[in-house]
Amino acid sequence: MSLNLLPSEAKFQAQRMRIKKIANTSLWIIGGVWFLLLIISFGLSFFLSWKLKQLDKRYQTKFNDYKSRVDEITLTQKIKYQAKIVAKVLDSRFEYGKSMTLVNNVFSDKVRVDDIKLGDDRSFEVNGGSVDGEAINEIESKVNEINNGLVEGFSSADIASIELSPTKGWLFKVKLYLD
Repeated sequence: MSLNLLPSEAKFQAQRMRIKKIANTSLWIIGGVWFLLLIISFGLSFFLSWKLKQLDKRYQTKFNDYKSRVDEITLTQKIKYQAKIVAKVLDSRFEYGKSMTLVNNVFSDKVRVDDIKLGDDRSFEVNGGSVDGEAINEIESKVNEINNGLVEGFSSADIASIELSPTKGWLFKVKLYLD
C-alpha cells in the first residue's frame, strides 16, 4: 500500500492534468480522424466527378456514333425504297429491243420481213412476203402456235391479210401481241 502524502488540492490538480492530457489526446485523435475522413471524402468526390466526366464523354461519343448511324440507316432505307420504286417502274416499262428481236425471230428464214410497226397496246404489225406458198403455211401454223400458247413471249396473233401479187409473190400482214 502506498501512502499519498500530497495535499488533496495537489491530488486534484494532478488528476485534472491527467484528464486534460487524455482529453487533449482524444481531441487530437478525433480531429485527425475527422480531418482524414474529410480528405478521403473530398478525394472520393473528386475521383467520382472525374470518373463521371470520363463516362459522360464515352456516352456522348457512343451517342453521336449511334446518331450518325441512324442518319446513315435512314438514308440507306430511303435509297432502298427509291431503288424499289425505280425497279417497279423499270419492270413495267416496255423493252423495245428485246421485243423487236423476239418479233424478228418469230418466223424462219423462208419468210421475208419487210416492215415492223409498233402498236400502242404492246402489239406489232409485221408486213412481209415470200415467193412460195409453203412459207405462208408456216406463217399460219406459227400464228396457231402463238394462239395456243406454245410460243414464249407472245399472248396472241392475228393474220390481218394474205395476198398473192404477180410481181412480188405472197404478201402478208400479221399482228402480234406480246405478253
